[in-house]
Amino acid sequence: MLKQPKQSLAQESPLLNVEQLALYLNLKPSKIRMMVFRKEVPYLKIGALVRFHRQAIDAWLLGLSPSLPNMLEGTRSLLIDSSILSNGSPQRRRQ
Repeated sequence: MLKQPKQSLAQESPLLNVEQLALYLNLKPSKIRMMVFRKEVPYLKIGALVRFHRQAIDAWLLGLSPSLPNMLEGTRSLLIDSSILSNGSPQRRRQ
């Protein structure tokens, strides 16, 4: 029996779970959970579930580094709608 190839992140729902976001950001799932606990990353609570909107994550990443848009240029298009963030702007990493 042949295994079905896993869909890429781009073909899936715009909502990511912890494991999917960890893959997307190349981090460990435990790091993502800690970032949620510290409210360092934009997330949604759906009942007891934690989900991340891909566009909110992209906007948050752009807010972390002013040079990031230049680094991302040509890699893929980012559709950013800041209205999907809870407070209307990307959260910044605490130092």
